[in-house]
Amino acid sequence: GRDIGFNYGAEAGYEFASGLIVSGGYRASSVTIDVESGGDVDFDFDGFYLGLDYKF
Repeated sequence: GRDIGFNYGAEAGYEFASGLIVSGGYRASSVTIDVESGGDVDFDFDGFYLGLDYKF
């Protein structure tokens, strides 16, 4: 069988002088898996996200 997948996204963020980092983005993933009994199974995920980080 043959399995195929991909993952892509975009992210932007801003680092404040205090070391706090705020970011957000979009990510999409897709996987197609061939099954032994014939046919295939598809998994698709996508969505937006927000993040907080802190540098010290």
